[in-house]
Amino acid sequence: MAFFMPKRACKTIEKKDNTEREETMLSETTTIYLNGQWQEAHAANARNYQPTLHAGNGVFELIRAYGTENGPAIWQGKAHFERLRYSANRVHLELPYSTAELASITAELLQRNQLENAFIRAVVYLEPTAEEGHRPRVGLLLSAWAASGPIGFHRQEIMTSNYHLPHPEDRLPGAKEIGQHAHTLIATNEARKKGFDDALLLNAHGQVAGGPSANFFFELEDTLYTAPEGHIFPGITRATIIQMAQEIGYTVVETHFKPEEVRGTDAAFFTSTSHEIQGIVSLDGVPFQKEWEDTMGFNLLLRYRKAAREQALPLGII
Repeated sequence: MAFFMPKRACKTIEKKDNTEREETMLSETTTIYLNGQWQEAHAANARNYQPTLHAGNGVFELIRAYGTENGPAIWQGKAHFERLRYSANRVHLELPYSTAELASITAELLQRNQLENAFIRAVVYLEPTAEEGHRPRVGLLLSAWAASGPIGFHRQEIMTSNYHLPHPEDRLPGAKEIGQHAHTLIATNEARKKGFDDALLLNAHGQVAGGPSANFFFELEDTLYTAPEGHIFPGITRATIIQMAQEIGYTVVETHFKPEEVRGTDAAFFTSTSHEIQGIVSLDGVPFQKEWEDTMGFNLLLRYRKAAREQALPLGII
């Protein structure tokens, strides 16, 4: 059901906040996998004329590994690796690795870095060629860094962003393309500059699409609402949460809605690989009504963490 690596001595670095987490991610002492070779992170570099660096035409995945009683396991690994291969195909990059090969390399990556609870970054990019007119070759980078303990129950204050997600006809549905994610970073930077924790992005019609690299849910009268596929990126964590919610009897409605329909409702949260389920305290300065510990989102967060550490859900949920 899960991609396990053998039980062995592993190190998990506990960090206090996101700043320290980012410092761990940027560590130069880790071992990475780069185009068939294992090397120290400090020895790797991006070539000056790399097409992906200049134009953003590459794809990526962020994947989570959790420590279990059977050793570290790559959570929803099959779904993430298959989406990486799908994304590469959508942007016409020929990735010469099967899902099983990607899983095997990633397991070895965790072993080499002695990691148990970890984030894994997979990037498919283009390497420049010396001969003009020749097609750039496809490169693969896999890196990993220690994840801290579970993110606490801090709830974010978010704002409706001035930036919209591109229209579906202008995007690659379901593909995690590097260039297309630049606007989500801009939206987060705008929100933080204005004193908020993060942003809520809209689609071309002014309807809620989600957070930067996250899907969005809100609660009203014992019902969970989330935007339907089409104008959103259908996250793997989103699908897992919908399945969990339905299994325990929660009503989940996928529909379009605008920010004014969300403000002041019972509760809201983001879902993503990096933050699991992140509670939200207010939208545009208007607080949500329920205490986080009394919400469906909080209950789903506890269940999600338990399932991840027990690997109790099947892989392949997209």
